[in-house]
Amino acid sequence: MCELARLLPDHSIAPVLNRLGIRSARGQTWTQLRVRNFRGAHQIPVYREGERAERHELILGEAANRLGVSKMTVVRLIRGQGAGPPFETPSLFASILGTATRIYCESTIANL
Repeated sequence: MCELARLLPDHSIAPVLNRLGIRSARGQTWTQLRVRNFRGAHQIPVYREGERAERHELILGEAANRLGVSKMTVVRLIRGQGAGPPFETPSLFASILGTATRIYCESTIANL
């Protein structure tokens, strides 16, 4: 929950947990209210709009756009299945790929 709270607002966390088959302590499915109550009880900070940008993190689509490649190309690069396109600024590529790797789980979980 701590990691998801850094990436998503409560109303988006509930469907992710439900898709993963994770139930509350009482065996119930997750709702926005249950997520909020859980966060409050465990002192987990609420997600703030713009928080990812402050941490210089990108979601998969943003990384693909910045690199000028498809989302699947970024996924392959993250998985180590591609050599990577030739970039004029390798440090920019490394930075974008690093943040895309950290955020890759958001896209993967959201598509379950």
